[in-house]
Amino acid sequence: MVRPPSVWAVLLCLLYVFVAAPHAWSAGARSVLAVRGMVCSSCARMVESALLALPGVESAAADLKRDRVTTRYNPQQVTLRMMVQALRRAGYLAEFPAR
Repeated sequence: MVRPPSVWAVLLCLLYVFVAAPHAWSAGARSVLAVRGMVCSSCARMVESALLALPGVESAAADLKRDRVTTRYNPQQVTLRMMVQALRRAGYLAEFPAR
C-alpha cells in the first residue's frame, strides 16, 4: 500500500518549484566587456572581484590576453553601465560591448 505524501512534503515541493527552481533555470544574460589596464593575474582577479561584488553578477571571468571580461548576470538586478562604473572605480578602463 502506497501512502500519500504529507502536507509538508507537498508544500516543500511547491516552494521549490515556485521559489528556488526559477533561479536555477534562468541562465541570465551574458556580456563581454573590454577592459584596459589589466597587466597581470592579480589585475584579472581584481576585475573579477569588482564585478562579483555587485548584486546580480553571477560569474566573471577575466581574459588577460584579450583584454576583456565575460560576465553572466541578472539584468533585473545589475546593468552593463553599473558594471563599467564598478570597473572604473577599481581603476580599470572598461567599455561595452567588447569589439
